Amino acid sequence: MGKRRGKFSRSTTLNAIRVSNVFTGVTVSLADPITIPDKVDDIVSKGSDFQVIFIYNTLYNFFTTLETSSLTRFKLNIINKLKGSLLEYYRNNGYRAFWLAFYNNEGDLNFNEESDEVGLSYAEILQDIQKFQQHISFDIKLKDSGGVTYASSATLKYNESVTLPNNSYSFSAPLNDSLTTAKDGFAANETVFYHLTDDSGNTVPLTVSASPTVAANLSQIRVSSLSISTLNLKTYNNLLYTLL
Repeated sequence: MGKRRGKFSRSTTLNAIRVSNVFTGVTVSLADPITIPDKVDDIVSKGSDFQVIFIYNTLYNFFTTLETSSLTRFKLNIINKLKGSLLEYYRNNGYRAFWLAFYNNEGDLNFNEESDEVGLSYAEILQDIQKFQQHISFDIKLKDSGGVTYASSATLKYNESVTLPNNSYSFSAPLNDSLTTAKDGFAANETVFYHLTDDSGNTVPLTVSASPTVAANLSQIRVSSLSISTLNLKTYNNLLYTLL
């Protein structure tokens, strides 16, 4: 009898996935490497894993817009020092427009490197905000419709590893083991819900663009964007909500 085809060893399958991930730029958590069960011809009724992949720049773009209440207060302290044209710009355009113009370094704000109406240069203000952000961390938890958490990312921090530009990130999540009485993972074709928990213990549901949106055996869910809805922002950071 010839060599049987269509059956792959665990090491071969894992290596193929790792090679594929390296090619597509996926960074895997060292604390939670990709794990998948052996591929077999007969389907065994037991739990296995799927992957959630945050593609290029997804976490970077999210973190640049993530604002905890402590960060909002820090930025308001800077605004309280505004004078002249900077204060006028803020009063006429509001919080969101002011900081959007600031990060885009638009000329309307009249910042320059030598002197400004705040007493700090543009570069110093930007550096102070970035230093503050370095103390902020968060993780992303995967929950079912009943709010039960079955997987979590590693702790993610501003401007580190996977939150840097052009990086991606992945971690694995379990499917339910039908041979046990307790629900210990996601059911097949069950919708996956994403929640953020920050370093202050605040938790908020995330609005996610992903394909597919449901869990499936040995599959990958590719997440392309994350955000906090206006409704959920009211609970997560009411101070920022009132400013927007």
